[in-house]
Amino acid sequence: MPKNTVNPKLTPGVAETLRRAADYIDRHGLHKADYFACGTRRTDQQSGTLPAACAIGAISYGAYGRVRRDPWGSYVALTSTPTNAFSDAVLWFEQYVDDRHGNTVSGWNDHPDRTAADVVAALRAAADEYASSAGDVR
Repeated sequence: MPKNTVNPKLTPGVAETLRRAADYIDRHGLHKADYFACGTRRTDQQSGTLPAACAIGAISYGAYGRVRRDPWGSYVALTSTPTNAFSDAVLWFEQYVDDRHGNTVSGWNDHPDRTAADVVAALRAAADEYASSAGDVR
C-alpha cells in the first residue's frame, strides 16, 4: 500500500478532516515552523500529551488519527497526485488560505501574529465551505 493511502472505510471526508484538525489545535495548541512541536516523538515526553501542531500537522492528525512526522514526503508529490483525505484537505485549505489571505498555509500559519484561534476559525470555516460546496456531510 502506498504511504499516502489509508483505509477508505475509515477515512473521514475533507470537511471532517478539517474539523478534526481544528479540534486538535483547539485542544493541543498551535505550533509554527514544523508539523508538530516535538519533532518526531508521538507525545510530549514531559507531559505525556500530544504535541501542538501547525495547520498541516493538525490536518494530518485529522486524516490519519495519529502524529505523522512527514505525511506526504514532498509537496510536489502531494499536488501532483492527491490520493486521500489528507492530501485533499490540504489542497482545499491551501486554496482557501490563498483566496482569503494571499499566502500559503505555511506562510500564513507561521506569521508572528497568527494565533491558535485564527487557525481554528479558518479550519472550521474552510470545512463549512467545503461541505456546502461539495455536499460533503462527513
